[in-house]
Amino acid sequence: MFRTAALIISLLSLTLSLASCAHAGHVKDEITVTGVVEGIFAIGGETPGWAITLDNPIVVDGKPLKMIEMDPAGRDMEPLRGKRAEATGVIETRRGVERGSYSVLKVGAIREIK
Repeated sequence: MFRTAALIISLLSLTLSLASCAHAGHVKDEITVTGVVEGIFAIGGETPGWAITLDNPIVVDGKPLKMIEMDPAGRDMEPLRGKRAEATGVIETRRGVERGSYSVLKVGAIREIK
């Protein structure tokens, strides 16, 4: 009986893990945006620390955005602070205790543009 219960629990855990991985692996479309790179901060630290004020607003989850936070994925963004740039990446929805859900551009590539 104990082995049967352990087997059922193991199979249930595996099923939930696979479902979670399948959801996390969902590939979203890449987008490219242009604008001015800015460093940002928030009380509680619920920010990746960088944003881009967009030349042209985008709509994410039905909301128009003039600025989107950026996760630089380990890149040094300081040389781009205050400069126009083109960033390509995938938009992720993150959740924080203070802010609830918010959109972040996970940067795949970024370059200064003149």
